[in-house]
Amino acid sequence: MAAMAQPRCTECRTWFTPAVTARSHQRVCGAACKRRRRNKLARRRRRDDLEAQRADERGRQEKHRDGREGGNGHEPPSGRKYAELLGKLQQIVDNASRLSRATFRRDALRILRKSTVFARSEMDGAGRCHEPPSALGPAENGSRSASDLDGVTARDGS
Repeated sequence: MAAMAQPRCTECRTWFTPAVTARSHQRVCGAACKRRRRNKLARRRRRDDLEAQRADERGRQEKHRDGREGGNGHEPPSGRKYAELLGKLQQIVDNASRLSRATFRRDALRILRKSTVFARSEMDGAGRCHEPPSALGPAENGSRSASDLDGVTARDGS
């Protein structure tokens, strides 16, 4: 039996044993070298016929643009949740004249938490110990004096 000569890979120059079905025409040793060879040959083809390559590229880009404009992609997000959120906030604002500031804030935060429009840390003031000071005076913002906070004085009315 005659020994078969092993060919060398045209890309990495290593000796390899060709596949049984491709002994006469296999030029590369494996998948990585095959990809490298195909890319090199494609570059050569494009370089040799530059005008045809540019026409092909223009056609490819036009086809891509037409596909995007045709609406074959994702649908835009529905505005249903935002309309629902707006309705709930309008309801709160309508009731705000008869509610205290704290009740309004509590209701608004409850709705925003459920809507997931904002991150929880944005709403709850994560990282802060206290609310920022109000620019309003105690009488204007509905807060009570220290004597009103004493449970006995408020009950007795004295």
